[in-house]
Amino acid sequence: LAIGRNDVGTGFDAPRQTYFNAIVAALLAKGYGRVICRAVLPDASSWGAFNTVMQALVTARADPKVVYVNRTDGVHPSDAGYVTMAGLFFTRYTAALA
Repeated sequence: LAIGRNDVGTGFDAPRQTYFNAIVAALLAKGYGRVICRAVLPDASSWGAFNTVMQALVTARADPKVVYVNRTDGVHPSDAGYVTMAGLFFTRYTAALA
């Protein structure tokens, strides 16, 4: 579940947190074995706080089927970034799916 800057606008406020939790619950209800919640790359703005809120929501669920994954390598996913991060994503997502 990748919720990013364009999805939450100016911040990850209470209504958006409720929507996030509803999406996770709907995915689990549909029978998905694991929901991977991916953070956004933080920058000098408040997006680090966005990641903190998302991680707290995942942690509060206390459900091993819901996993928080943070990309902290600092490479924005451009064409070259995807090539660079392919192994990183595979490693982190594979570990989260195990």
